[in-house]
Amino acid sequence: MTDSVPLDVDLALLGGGGAASLLLAALDRHGVRGLRIAIIDPVRRRGQDRTWAFWGHPDTDLDPLLSASWQQVEVATATRHRVLDLTPLRYAMLRSGPVYDRAAAAERRLDATRIVAPADTVRDDGTRVLVRTGDGRTVRAGWVLDSRPRPPARAGRTTWLQHFRGWWLEADRPVFDPTRAVLMDFRTPQPPRGVSFGYVLPVSDRYALVEYTEFSPDLLTDAGYDAALGGYRDLLGLDPAGLRVREVENGVIR
Repeated sequence: MTDSVPLDVDLALLGGGGAASLLLAALDRHGVRGLRIAIIDPVRRRGQDRTWAFWGHPDTDLDPLLSASWQQVEVATATRHRVLDLTPLRYAMLRSGPVYDRAAAAERRLDATRIVAPADTVRDDGTRVLVRTGDGRTVRAGWVLDSRPRPPARAGRTTWLQHFRGWWLEADRPVFDPTRAVLMDFRTPQPPRGVSFGYVLPVSDRYALVEYTEFSPDLLTDAGYDAALGGYRDLLGLDPAGLRVREVENGVIR
């Protein structure tokens, strides 16, 4: 589809993921009305496609959406084990489904325009920002939030990746401690170049996200991630016969 008449808006959101979703919800929560908004993303985000975990103070507007939060975290190496009290902060888990649902409701109330296409080019003409979309449309905006991931401005001599896979594990009996998160467990076998660690983020005593993370130059194969997670599961003393993998999450931070 090609539209020769530009769409004039006050705010264009390039990317409809977490950042745009939180901004839409904030505009709605603060009663902003009459703002012309366009959301430009080739994918309409729904459901549980990612999990965010973050530090912060309790009692924020995100609290009703949290899956879990912890006042204590564990850090472990082969020779040491520490339990840290985070007071007055906490470590919290936010899954994408409730965030997208809240943003969708805000989008309707704000009467935003949704363009299901990529933003191909972005150009500032000195007065407005011109966004050309993949389906041939032009959007003119006073403000642009571009939350799309982008490569580094310049390549370093060594470019490492933070990459991970997590299993959402359901146990047939209580095996997790929901009062604390295992934040970094360095007892995992270390790669030849880089560093690895495990995470355990329990939602209940029978349900947790167990994750294997590496900082290294190269990604693993699917079999490599599964082998690493299986090894970490065994290191935790969890019996695979009493576990079910309910969901799998993958990620790469460049």
